[in-house]
Amino acid sequence: MICYETLLIINPNLSEEEVESIAQKIKKIMEDLGASIIQVENWGKRRLAYEVKKFKKGYYLSYDYRVEASDMLKKLDAALRYDEQILKYMSVRMKEDHIGKASSMLAAKESFRESGAVEGIE
Repeated sequence: MICYETLLIINPNLSEEEVESIAQKIKKIMEDLGASIIQVENWGKRRLAYEVKKFKKGYYLSYDYRVEASDMLKKLDAALRYDEQILKYMSVRMKEDHIGKASSMLAAKESFRESGAVEGIE
């Protein structure tokens, strides 16, 4: 099986309930296309590095999953492309031992920021 991670940036003007609804809808689409979901994470609302469709913030959602066939990505792309609430998305192929590590790096960065041990981490 092939491992992938898909990261999405969602419209920041939506409520938490609407973001959760979109997250569940995307999870269902992935499962219907044959993906085996490993992990879904809502990273919350964050500042973007640059404006995307005139937004400076967005909700980040991360999906780690496995699929049998790589053509699933083409079908997923077609499903995500036309959702107006999704500002941007990207899927990358992952090595088996890297699945879930992006979230642990994000957690470490947050703990450093909150502790004040390191200044200027963005």
